[in-house]
Amino acid sequence: KSFEIPGALRLNDLVVADDGTVYVTDSGQGEQAGALYRIDAAGRVTSFAERSPALERPNGIALTADGLIVH
Repeated sequence: KSFEIPGALRLNDLVVADDGTVYVTDSGQGEQAGALYRIDAAGRVTSFAERSPALERPNGIALTADGLIVH
């Protein structure tokens, strides 16, 4: 499947949780910080972490055995 992610600038990694949720990193571009997106099992795309200088430029994502998301 493919999904449109409005506002995405530079998608670069994803991970799929056991429940089918997909988490996607966006490393941003130029002066714009990155963001994290979530695509649920029904295909709904939502922002998981808004663009913020504190987020910097996420470049990779993983789930721990406890279900924590790390980037």
